[in-house]
Order: sequence, then C-alpha cells, then structure tokens
Amino acid sequence: MSRSLHKSWQDKRPGFTRRVRWLEANETYARETFSSRIRLCFEDPDGLINVYFDSPEEAQGMYDRFREGLVNVRELMR
Repeated sequence: MSRSLHKSWQDKRPGFTRRVRWLEANETYARETFSSRIRLCFEDPDGLINVYFDSPEEAQGMYDRFREGLVNVRELMR
C-alpha cells in the first residue's frame, strides 16, 4: 500500500491557481519502507513540490500556512 489522500484544498478562483494535497501512509507501510508517514503536495503557479513529515502537527501547520497564503512553492524549494 502507498499513501492515500487524507484531505485536500484548492482555491476557488476559476482555473485553480493554488492547491495542497495531504497524502498519508499507515504506520506499518511507513516503517517497512523507512519513509515519512505524511506527504504534502503543494502546487501553485511557481510549480509543484512534495514535502514529507513524520508529525501530523507539523504537517498541519504547513498545510494551514499554505492555505492562508503565508508560504508558496518558491519558498518551499529553498
């Protein structure tokens, strides 16, 4: 099993311009593959980037900051 979609958000403007998807693996899969349990996929006009988290609290913080426009893909690529 790989990660499955846990939740997602995209702006409501015509022809989306920003989106974030939260993909989550079960603990067994993450442990067996030595990978992080949570992957956030951020997408905006600057591109697309995947960021990995082990902590749901840390992932939620970044998810919320992206939704609020406080962080963008270009900043995440640095």
